[in-house]
Amino acid sequence: PGSTGPFAFPESPPPAAPTATQTAPTKPEASQRPSNPSDKTHLFIYLIDGFRALDVPAYGFHEMTTPVLRDMMESGVTFLRHYAASPWSVSSLASAFTSLYPCAHGLRKAGQALPESATTLAEVLQEAGYDTALFTSHPLLGPRSGLGQGFSHVDEIPGPFYPTPAKGPAQTSMTLNGRLLSWLDKRRSNAPVFAVIISSDLMEPFGAPVPEGMRYLDAGEAAWYAGVRKKLLALRPGPLSTSTGSDLAKLKVDPGRFARAAQGLYDGGIFYNDAQLRTLRWGL
Repeated sequence: PGSTGPFAFPESPPPAAPTATQTAPTKPEASQRPSNPSDKTHLFIYLIDGFRALDVPAYGFHEMTTPVLRDMMESGVTFLRHYAASPWSVSSLASAFTSLYPCAHGLRKAGQALPESATTLAEVLQEAGYDTALFTSHPLLGPRSGLGQGFSHVDEIPGPFYPTPAKGPAQTSMTLNGRLLSWLDKRRSNAPVFAVIISSDLMEPFGAPVPEGMRYLDAGEAAWYAGVRKKLLALRPGPLSTSTGSDLAKLKVDPGRFARAAQGLYDGGIFYNDAQLRTLRWGL
């Protein structure tokens, strides 16, 4: 979703079909910088990692998890057919930043990094006179994977599984958004801003902060789920995966009950993130 205000989500034409010889385009020359960059519009891209359309009321979900996003969709532009280049967030974001398919940019699995030869959107806008900044709570959606290219300011906060396996609630979009607003307040430049904000609220293993985070789950079930989740993390650090079913069997945990509790916390995370999005828009 986008709007005509400070939030803008432009749609780019689809890239050409990949070939074995497709390579990253060359970087623009500094001489292409415009003479008056202050005339350009600010651009903010807000990414919510792990966000499913199935849990958005606009796509038929039965709970109102996203009142703020709903208003943005009604007043702005919503792209109903938007396809990710990869099921993995890191590779998909690399494609969004470069307009290249994963087979061309090369960032396809953990441990790899976007090559410096690749040209990113941040680099193009930086050359066009923008102040560029990245705020992320995902350990791999940033410099570790080469995705900090072109950002003059990078701010990483501890997310759900960074820098160590989760043992309790991590910092959330409240901190992330606060860092962005603080950076904007301290700027002394009149250049336009390009900022990318990457929230990991939905990946929180113990749910988002109350009260929003517990909107769809009672306290008793939340406590039970937290106990099971700690045991799962002891078996296998990281987010829930296709191996969770077998791990639950080892722990003799009812998978149906666990799935219902996980769904409640997930929807609470969406509602919490939506509330923080409202605060961020007010701040901007």
